[in-house]
Amino acid sequence: MLVLPVFAVLLGAIHLAWPLPRPVPLLYGALSTALFILYGLDKWAAVRGRDRIAEASLHALALLGGWPGALLGQQVFRHKTAKPVFLRWTWGCVALNVLLLVTLCTPAAVPIWRSIAQAMGWGAV
Repeated sequence: MLVLPVFAVLLGAIHLAWPLPRPVPLLYGALSTALFILYGLDKWAAVRGRDRIAEASLHALALLGGWPGALLGQQVFRHKTAKPVFLRWTWGCVALNVLLLVTLCTPAAVPIWRSIAQAMGWGAV
């Protein structure tokens, strides 16, 4: 689970190099918490033979920024850890999300963030 502290260091480094938009850590925290809970619920449903959460939904939320919670949920609940295809998709989501994060935090992306913040009513970012 070394990837989580490495990601925390990466976020700190990005913030030192370029101001990290305020909503970014909040979005990662909220999506990670939600995805961690969803992994627990999906494990509960799997054990009881109930309706499951679609893998595409888990991956979509991971791609949007919930992957730290997904990785933690996989380990804590011992869920989805033996499916190589699922794990490849998960790590692909991690890589793409981190690449997008770094790209969107460069100074060239400031106008994009301003547009997003204005559209969402967040004020200055």
